[in-house]
Amino acid sequence: MGYVGLPLAVAFAQEGFDVIGIDIHAEKVKTLNEGISYVEHIADKTLKPLAENGKLVARKDYYALANADTISFCVPTLSLPGWRRLRCDCDRACSI
Repeated sequence: MGYVGLPLAVAFAQEGFDVIGIDIHAEKVKTLNEGISYVEHIADKTLKPLAENGKLVARKDYYALANADTISFCVPTLSLPGWRRLRCDCDRACSI
């Protein structure tokens, strides 16, 4: 749940979808479930009501996705030498 995944999750939750966000870092999961944002352009006042009413919940456990209707993966994009060369870091997604 970083600078791409969290805004995406918030947007879906604001539209009324039940959203489960997965992050491998326990502190991020705890913070999100408290309605506190660590992403600069997501305000706590935006996140907190979504966390409080259960529209957006964070989990560390991938099994929480077992009954999901859809799954979106947001993985880091690594810069490589050369100004237009990017590579998706898919190691996490492939390990699931």
